[in-house]
Order: sequence, then structure tokens, then C-alpha cells
Amino acid sequence: MSRAPERRYATPGSTPEPGEIWQPVGPKATLFALYTIPIDRAIPLLPRGIEPVRVWHGRTVGAVFLTYYGPGSTLEYHELIVSPAYVRHAGRTGWWVSHIYVDNERSMAGGRALGLPKEMADFAWEGNGPGRVTVKLGGQELATLAWSAPGRQWRVPISSYGISIKDRAVLRSKQTLSAKWGRCDLSVSMPEESPFRALPLEKPLITLCGHEMSGEMCVDLKTIGWVKG
Repeated sequence: MSRAPERRYATPGSTPEPGEIWQPVGPKATLFALYTIPIDRAIPLLPRGIEPVRVWHGRTVGAVFLTYYGPGSTLEYHELIVSPAYVRHAGRTGWWVSHIYVDNERSMAGGRALGLPKEMADFAWEGNGPGRVTVKLGGQELATLAWSAPGRQWRVPISSYGISIKDRAVLRSKQTLSAKWGRCDLSVSMPEESPFRALPLEKPLITLCGHEMSGEMCVDLKTIGWVKG
């Protein structure tokens, strides 16, 4: 009988290494918004060998994720993630992240070691539900997100997989976030110079707003294939 792989947790306050599990604790709102994205807009943001999963009428599924990992987390920082497509490689599926912004250098270093294109940005956060966040990179606005108070909330764990590429290796890991989730309204405004302006992110298909978030990230990291250089 094969033994289950050893679970290794990153030391709080350190730069997590590949294979170590990150532990998030979210004292503010956590937003997860889903979109339908035209394939022709998503493909320029995908590397060769990573294929978008087609859902209907030439579209794939995209996502925006916003949160704050507070006291008790492996690292404390804000994060904005933009995924232009849910993708497939070697028969495995997951979210492809084209843009990801944080305000903690250790988080940036740990993410880049996993092939995630993390960049340092500034977050101006007002309220939690309703709430509003403006994210800037080098003084230039990337996006402003504003959301309503959520409706009735239930504590539910939500699990998903992410796919990234590091040194031609295609990596896949699991994330599970448990929170009191409820539906809310979200609007996203982006200036013309925003690097993800080509994606139709202004009005999502559905947005979940979570409170009292906890969970595990970067679990069961595996190499699932390779891409050409």
C-alpha cells in the first residue's frame, strides 16, 4: 500500500518553498467572481500548450479573485488575481492566472517560484460589504472593484486547481477556501492602459463574497507535463 505524501506547511513569515502549503486567514471580504470570456480574448494571455476549456458559443470561463490574508496566515498581504480562462493540459484542468498582484515581497518570491507572475502593487481598501478596493501598480491604476453587501451566507469550502509553468514544467496544485459565502453584486472599472483591459470584466456572471475565510493553498503540487521552450 502506497503512503500518502507528507504534508509540509510553510513557516509563518517565511518565503514558502515549492511543495509547502500556504495557510490563509481572511479577516476582510474575499471575492470570487466568474465570467464567460470569448476564446479569442483569452488565447493571447495563454502560453503555447495550454488550451482553454470551451464552454459554449466560443467562450471559456474566467475569474477574478480578491482577498486579504491577515493575522494567522502564512504571510499577511492583499491579493488580486485575474484568470482569463479555465484551461486544460495533459488531460488535467485548472485556472490559468495571467495577472496577479500582491503587496508582500515574500509572497511575490514564493509565487514566482511556482510560476505565478506576481507583481508588487498598492491596495486602497474601504469597507468589506459593501466595499471598494483600488489597485495601483507604480502609481498607475489597474482596476477598482466595488461590491455590495452579500445576501444570506453559508459556510462552505470551495476547492479549485491552478495550473502554472515554471522552467517549462507545467505545475498543478489545489486550493481550498472555507468561508461564509453569499452572493453579491460586483462592478469592476479599468482604465484603458490596464494590462487586462481586453477582458470583459466589468460585470461578472456571478460573484461570491466570503467572510471569516480560512483554508489551504498550494496543496499536492505536481508536475503534470512540459511545454516546449
